[in-house]
Amino acid sequence: MTKLPNIHQHFFASSAFDWCASTPTRDLREVIAIMEKYNHSYNLYLVPVSHDTDYEINWFQPQVEGTQWLGYFEVNKEEDKPVVKIQIGRYPLTFSYENSYESNWETCWVCVESVMYELDWDDTPESNYFSEINNKLKASIHDKEYMDELIAALASNPFTTEEK
Repeated sequence: MTKLPNIHQHFFASSAFDWCASTPTRDLREVIAIMEKYNHSYNLYLVPVSHDTDYEINWFQPQVEGTQWLGYFEVNKEEDKPVVKIQIGRYPLTFSYENSYESNWETCWVCVESVMYELDWDDTPESNYFSEINNKLKASIHDKEYMDELIAALASNPFTTEEK
């Protein structure tokens, strides 16, 4: 690993979701690579103290006198994120990655037809079924396993309009 020449300063990258700092064994290239993997746009700072110094972070920004803001790096999510569409009865649903940071899975799925044609998705047999499926999942919306677990649950317990 590359040693950084000045251990009395470090780079600090942060988004609303993730952060990463350079260390004597993690240089700026590695910080940027890590932030790019997180796939959220982020700000980059040069902080004039050692990486292991305790300091306050306020609104994702280091609170150290002399900190330099180096720029905002926007990650293009559309290039890397597949579009996920599923059909539940009469309703096609699309997964919205823009909302995937939300804590509630319901905010991440968009029923395009209900928006476009003003159909009522709420309290339909399809929406109740979809809620039951999601509430039984072990993975949260933030887990990599969420989509696989959801698809497996939908396949093992398909939507039907028949009474059980």
